[in-house]
Amino acid sequence: MRIACHAVVATPFVVAGGVELAHGWVPQGDDGAIVFRSWLELSSHPPLVGQLTHVTSSHAVFDPGPMLFWLLTIPVHLDHLHGGLWGATLLCVVGVCLAVEAAWSAQGWPAAVAVATIVVVVVAELPALALDPTWNAHMGTVWFVSTAAIAWAVAVGRLQWWPVLVAAASFATQCHLMFAIGSLSCVIVAPIVGMTRRRRISWWLPTGILIGVVCWTAPLVQQFTSRPGNLTLLLQSQGHTGPATGIAFGLRALAASVGPHPIWWGRGQVSMINIFAMIADANSHPAWMGVAVLVGLGLCAVIAWVTTRRDLAALAIVVLVISLAWVWTLASLPTSQLLTFSYIDPGSWPVGMAVLLIAGYSLGELAIAADRRLRQRRTGPDGRHQFRVPGWMAAVPVAVALSVITADSALVVHASAANTGPTEGWPAMSQVRVVTERIERAVPPGRLVVQAPPGLTESYAVIAGVDWLLYSDGWRPESSPGYPTLIGPEIAVVQPAPLVTVTVDYNGGPAKVSISRRGTTKLPTPAG
Repeated sequence: MRIACHAVVATPFVVAGGVELAHGWVPQGDDGAIVFRSWLELSSHPPLVGQLTHVTSSHAVFDPGPMLFWLLTIPVHLDHLHGGLWGATLLCVVGVCLAVEAAWSAQGWPAAVAVATIVVVVVAELPALALDPTWNAHMGTVWFVSTAAIAWAVAVGRLQWWPVLVAAASFATQCHLMFAIGSLSCVIVAPIVGMTRRRRISWWLPTGILIGVVCWTAPLVQQFTSRPGNLTLLLQSQGHTGPATGIAFGLRALAASVGPHPIWWGRGQVSMINIFAMIADANSHPAWMGVAVLVGLGLCAVIAWVTTRRDLAALAIVVLVISLAWVWTLASLPTSQLLTFSYIDPGSWPVGMAVLLIAGYSLGELAIAADRRLRQRRTGPDGRHQFRVPGWMAAVPVAVALSVITADSALVVHASAANTGPTEGWPAMSQVRVVTERIERAVPPGRLVVQAPPGLTESYAVIAGVDWLLYSDGWRPESSPGYPTLIGPEIAVVQPAPLVTVTVDYNGGPAKVSISRRGTTKLPTPAG
């Protein structure tokens, strides 16, 4: 059964990775920047922070740390073209399998099946999670789920999981800032709860502290060697980006995440229309409903604790912690940056499904208690009642698991084959290849500037991938302005400026490429 659960959660990511490779995956957009920065981790100037999160009036602000780049650097060095995809797929498989294993440690096969079901539902509902695992928000989502499951294992007294929790929470936090409060809170709260059952400190504490030091060395080095440090900017940047949404919006969004039709259900790919729809859906729920969810989680934890159902109590406490953290995170979103609301979708479903899991767990415990009471009445206070499970029932979970694997894989393949939207970036991927080939045919290896035309275009999606492919093929692309901040200082324009300038104009169709040399200019022509 344990192997079946691992297969259930791993299969959709493996299948989706295969589908992406079959469609001709290459890094583009943020994926291109992530692959480029992962490569730089083994250079003389490795990145000490994560992906760019926003820009204040005077400073660029990044996600807390570079762990995603650390873990992708070997795959990217082994395979320049596809290492970013299969390396990220492998990381996601490790994350979801750790979640299953931790849940099994906490409460056996029912908990493992519950976690596997959650993963299956979200991949079927949000295929981009498996189709684009390289993106830091998707990777952070997977490892946030893993963090919550591991925190449950620690909270029920399996304290040997705490070092793993420290690593998982650090990874989720450094992937994306929206998981920081919930993940780091679990690191603190889970062992406190767990020590009420296992009041003994042993190797797990110093080991976890050592792992935490290793995970956070690079961000701390950057913090104390730069003025101001990135962690300081993260703490101070809220006031520089305009007023926040406020606690009422956070409570409304929490209520929308667990309602009869949760906010994360049926969204499909992220678009401006969906962002407005998510905001409208969140605001359509009263704030008191969010308060009711939090109070219900607290009451569930207290009642389960008093009635010695410590496993349920531990889960309720963990879910309460991540729910409170999610409310606080949403309440901190700047109203002036509309695109930040797109992260409500990948961030809300783990919280919403965790609350639904608590509800199902509680109802199950009530049903078991009621059945026990009825059996006691039938057999008398001193009677014994033995409940025997037929042997053939042991095959049912395996059959169900295999059915889920087949159905989920089919859903992933169907969703990926039908997708042509910007979430997985297939249109931009094809243009990355075409533009790179055109440039390499026209320009000999060496320095060149790759830039976007003036105005608002989607050229970044192509240029980020082109920069990486050119770099890995022996060219030395430089981009200006802004792109060095997104990708890395290696593409900053230095003096004397290169003789060749390539302008890439992409707006969703065939990209137009203009190659100019000092004194001569080629007119823009479609790249494909």
